[in-house]
Amino acid sequence: MAWFHRDKHRLLALHDSVIVKNGRVSVRSHGNTTFYLTLHDIRYEDRGAYECQVNSVPKRSRIGYLEVNGRPTQIRL
Repeated sequence: MAWFHRDKHRLLALHDSVIVKNGRVSVRSHGNTTFYLTLHDIRYEDRGAYECQVNSVPKRSRIGYLEVNGRPTQIRL
């Protein structure tokens, strides 16, 4: 399982390990079916498409879009 910031073409995490050097990003999972990406202290530059991708044949993925209006502090996708 991998998390990507699609708009920036950036790998954020693999399984339960954060890859990007950013203390505002955390990941966790519940079993093999539920995966969470949490962004803390949201900033305007965090906006865009985020993808959770599961390694399978065929590839399985879900995309969420983050819009930033105002000053939210935390969101979980």
